[in-house]
Amino acid sequence: MRHQYELAAKDGRVSNPASDRSRPFDGARMLVIEDEFLIATLIEDALRRAGAHEVIVAMSAKDGLAALTGALPVDAAVIDIQLSDGSDAGYALAGAALKHNVPFVFLTGYSHDLTLPEPFSSVHLLTKPYEPQALVEAVGEAMRRTRAAPR
Repeated sequence: MRHQYELAAKDGRVSNPASDRSRPFDGARMLVIEDEFLIATLIEDALRRAGAHEVIVAMSAKDGLAALTGALPVDAAVIDIQLSDGSDAGYALAGAALKHNVPFVFLTGYSHDLTLPEPFSSVHLLTKPYEPQALVEAVGEAMRRTRAAPR
């Protein structure tokens, strides 16, 4: 059965546009810190479709911090600002991401008008709901900026 993202070419072969384009996260190890299971699963799926080899899902600040500071580095992270185990736990996790040079984007379901505090004012913020492609583009941009930044 064909999925909606597959297209039939003129010669009858089936192609997947996601695999026809470059896969920005090909082979990457990604971290999702999100306490809502369904949203975490959708994010994981979007990252895998964009080529991520491994996606670690942390559903608490404690697990997210362990993944950010663990022995195996992550290439990028998606961090929900407001987790169930602390109103602004995402900011503490973002601080750890900065310290370990892990590019990341923020997610929130609370406000389109949220102003991020320093030193996060330049971090991309996605307001739920958002399109999976917007997530992939934002994470990709965060990765490019981090690679381009002087060390």
